[in-house]
Amino acid sequence: MAVFSNLLILGYVLVPPIIGAYLLMLLSRFVKAQQRATGALCGSPTDRPTTHEVPCMKRWFAGLALAALLPLSATAQSPRLPELRDELLQMRDVDQAVRAGALTTPEEIEAMSAADARHTARLKQIVAAHGWPSTALVGEDGAQAAWLLAQHADADPDFQREVLALIEPLVASGDVQAANYAYLWDRTHAPQRYGTQGRCVGEDAWAPREIEDEEGLEARRAEVGLPPMADYIPRVSTLCRLADPTP
Repeated sequence: MAVFSNLLILGYVLVPPIIGAYLLMLLSRFVKAQQRATGALCGSPTDRPTTHEVPCMKRWFAGLALAALLPLSATAQSPRLPELRDELLQMRDVDQAVRAGALTTPEEIEAMSAADARHTARLKQIVAAHGWPSTALVGEDGAQAAWLLAQHADADPDFQREVLALIEPLVASGDVQAANYAYLWDRTHAPQRYGTQGRCVGEDAWAPREIEDEEGLEARRAEVGLPPMADYIPRVSTLCRLADPTP
């Protein structure tokens, strides 16, 4: 990953802008895939059926840090609220940092819960003042950060459902990614609809929670840009190598 990122940066400097933009787009897609993979595992350890019992992995935090250093697109428009974007990115980095450990001690779990509480409270203020932080407002990476914070607001399921209602109409306009909507829908419903949420059931073995209408699952996933389960499950299962597989 380090070699790839170095080549990417050099390529963006030395080759024509259109090629550099294409390379940056590929990296952006890679980072989003890793964020979503951790979104299938991350959550506050509670008894709610929509939360997840395995912490995020350190490797994905490195990917997020790299994403913060590079523009998502050479032609992307500047966000209307750049200071808010910066704040969301800072909160995202804290969110990932407190999940970088094993989360096996009371102190680690308390630190994660405290960070989630702070971020949820602040995100509520942002939504009340500006509406949902869309791509137009805070840029693509800022909007992605806001979604991640909402995804981890498990202690406040009412707010998560409020966010879900806010972002649903923004999917059609392109201000919110359909896949992000799917992840949050699954996070707040049981049974889930898109098969994004589950837990490790053994080393290299991830299993989704209960899914409604499994016969129509692949069609629903395709509609929101998610890969087939045959590709998704092995990808997410690699996270279980560093996790405690105890159910």
